[in-house]
Amino acid sequence: MAADEGDSYYDSSGSDSEDAVGDDNGKKLYLRLCDENNVMPISQVVRYLDQGEIQLTRYGIGLRALVPLAKALEVNQSIVTLRLGDNGLNDAAVGLILRALAINTRIQEVDLSMNQMGLAGANSIAELLLSKDSNLTSLNLSHNKLPDKGGAAIVDALYSNTTLTELNLSNNKLAEKTAIALSNSLQVNNVLRHLNVSWNAFRSRGVAAIAEGLTPNLSIQSVDVSWTGVQDAGAEAIGTMLAGNQGLAEIIMSGNGITAIGAQQISQGIQGNDVLASVGLDQNDLRDEGGLAIKAALVENRGSKFTVATYMCR
Repeated sequence: MAADEGDSYYDSSGSDSEDAVGDDNGKKLYLRLCDENNVMPISQVVRYLDQGEIQLTRYGIGLRALVPLAKALEVNQSIVTLRLGDNGLNDAAVGLILRALAINTRIQEVDLSMNQMGLAGANSIAELLLSKDSNLTSLNLSHNKLPDKGGAAIVDALYSNTTLTELNLSNNKLAEKTAIALSNSLQVNNVLRHLNVSWNAFRSRGVAAIAEGLTPNLSIQSVDVSWTGVQDAGAEAIGTMLAGNQGLAEIIMSGNGITAIGAQQISQGIQGNDVLASVGLDQNDLRDEGGLAIKAALVENRGSKFTVATYMCR
């Protein structure tokens, strides 16, 4: 991982080999480092280190308090799920956690949503995903400050990553650069199952690129592109994708300015797809014409296989 302002905290703890002996959960190491850094131990951390999941969502944990936790995670042999959402963690703080994840490859599910991660953090995430030792299967990075360049780095790593099955990048600052990189990765990646990129600024061109990547992909089962500026031009690309894709089971396109024209394009794609099971189109301006076109497509294409079909006729 790249050096950052967190290194001074991280390196101040000295050798941890003595504590690691006979300390499979890292509890002794955690308590010693809290004492050395004048940090009050977090009771939940002490309790969770013996379990399979650490849940510290919205806990207000700062950089100094994160150092003992990160070092304990390096030697812990129990934790597989780490939830640190909504803690205001910046790139330096995230860097400490990612360094621990690079060492402890037992951790599979990570939630870093609703923090303050930027480009440096995104690059570190990409580096971790590219590591052959990483076993991450689920990664939630929603509601951060990930810029387009950072998003592109993360999804570019999916090109060669072979473990991640669920990725949430919703509510960031991603745009066309990320969409293009994602398109390239989706055409090769055969592991990712669930993808949420809603509430980003892809616009119709970006969504069209994502749709192009989804067309040959057989592993993605659900994708959410709600509130990404799809509009009718993007809806046409999605319709084309649906006609050719043979793996996607659910697609959500809420709040995208899709009108009856776009709905017609999507309905044509649905008619040619015998795998899709759920379509989300609420908060679009489909009008009666568009809504009826979607409904007719669902009925024509083995309607009983569709579990959800929502649309707004206004």
